Order: sequence, then structure tokens, then C-alpha cells
Amino acid sequence: MDSREGIERGRVEFVSAGDRDALDGYRTLCREEGIIPALESAHAVAYGIQAAASLGRKEIMVINISGRGGAAGIIIPDLPQDEIDEDLPAVLSEHGLAHVPVLSPGMRPDRIRTILEGASGFVYVTLKTGVTGALSEIGGRGLEFLDVVRKATPLPIAAGFGISSPEHIRLLEGKADAVVVGSRVIDLFNREGLDGVRAFLEGCRAELSQGGYDGNV
Repeated sequence: MDSREGIERGRVEFVSAGDRDALDGYRTLCREEGIIPALESAHAVAYGIQAAASLGRKEIMVINISGRGGAAGIIIPDLPQDEIDEDLPAVLSEHGLAHVPVLSPGMRPDRIRTILEGASGFVYVTLKTGVTGALSEIGGRGLEFLDVVRKATPLPIAAGFGISSPEHIRLLEGKADAVVVGSRVIDLFNREGLDGVRAFLEGCRAELSQGGYDGNV
């Protein structure tokens, strides 16, 4: 369906944003997300910022942009290994992108080996199966699975799914090279804003520093 047909069917609406607004959108995206958009698509970002004020908290807006995002790799969590094109890792490599696989507890050893054959960059290991979300505690199954993956690959391991406290991160010390905290940060931001997120991350750093960690959190 082309643009004219979309308009006739009432599925497309053309709106405008001025160059000054586009520059504001450009600066906002650079500052907040570290993404450097092309100026053309920055107009869409500018309109998106304006339109977001009228959206409900559960509504989602999708904006297609072009530019330099600085991406180093991709994770495709919902694509089964059996459906991945065998040329995908090589194509990604040609463009300077790592193919980061997702491994979850319960996977058979032979399946783990197959998935790791095309892996690069790092490996993302979930600490549970199913959907993501903050947990009150991390189960032993997830921790044991990290040991299985560690023996199967020399690549760095990032662990996620359920991490919600500095104590959880301490449990992963020596088992994972990085931790991914999503739901907990979103929940804190919604309830306490940036101050709540900042306090949480400072608590994570304090917990890790007790074990001699001096890197970035």
C-alpha cells in the first residue's frame, strides 16, 4: 500500500514538524538514548515527543528512524534457533555486528552447543524460563545453568530475567560477567523516578565493591 492509498483508506495521516523542533528532537534522542538520528528522521522524533503528551501510560508509540545508533550486536529473543538463517552470523559479522544468542535453563547440551556455534560478542543467559519480571529470589537452577554455559563457551556471559536487588547481583559474582536489570529499574522509575533508580544502582555498586569489583555499574 503506497502513501496515497493509505490516505484514501484513512490509515495514514501526514503531520509536520519544523526544523527547530527537529533539532530539539535530535538533541533529546542523543542525550537520552545515545542514538544519533539523521536529521530527516529527527522530524519524526520531534512530532513523537509532542504527541506523547496525549498518550495514556499503557499506550505505545513506534518511531522509525535512521542514523548512527552505534549498535555493536543484536539479540533476537523470540526467534527459535531452528528458524535462524544459517548465514545470519556471517552477514552480521560483515556489518560489524555480533550475534548474541539467548540461552535458558532446561536446554539440552546438544542444543546449547548448536546455538553457541554462531555466537559472538557475548551470551545472554536467562535465570528462569518464561517471561521476564523481578523475582524475590534467584533459584539454584538458574545459577547452576550459568556454570553449564561457562563450561561450554569462552565468551562473556550476561545474566538476566528476575534480578531485582543488589544481593542478587552479588550471587552472580564469578558466574556472570554482566547483569541485565530491566523490570526492576522500570518499576523503580515509575514509582520513584530517577532518584529511585540511582539509589538502586548505587546499592548494587556498594554490594559489588565488597567483593573487590571496581568497574562501572
